[in-house]
Amino acid sequence: MLHSFSLGSPQAALVEDSAGNLYGTAFDGGSTLCVYGNPGCGIVFTVSSATGKGRGLYSFLGPPDRANPTSNLVRDAAGNVYGTTFLGGAYGAGSVFKLNKTGGETVVYSFTGGTDGGTPEAGQIIDAAGDLYGTTYLGGDLSCFPPYGCGTVFKLTP
Repeated sequence: MLHSFSLGSPQAALVEDSAGNLYGTAFDGGSTLCVYGNPGCGIVFTVSSATGKGRGLYSFLGPPDRANPTSNLVRDAAGNVYGTTFLGGAYGAGSVFKLNKTGGETVVYSFTGGTDGGTPEAGQIIDAAGDLYGTTYLGGDLSCFPPYGCGTVFKLTP
């Protein structure tokens, strides 16, 4: 065993940087100010593959911040990591976020739950141009499963 969590539930794949540090997300843990009833709104963490030492990089706060990351992270050429949250964001329907190397977080996109999609759960990929691709669980064609929709494939240019 490399690292044991005392708070937080990792649910997605890890991504590694050139120094061998592992980055991931935990659905819960972090801030206890979460309004969704979970034991925290989730975190982004890093663990050293050499020592097993881990630390939180960002703690989600819930609305109007993002909440409950469920997917893997992806890294761009500059070392920023991108991920999605299942809940939170400006409309409560999840978001795509970016963390820089020092843990500074910005919102790339907040899903509305409408035709643009909502509640992203699966991982995303990044292409050579830096565009992000992913899927949402809900939204899209709202007549498919009224009023929620059947999901989307999205492309974002950060």
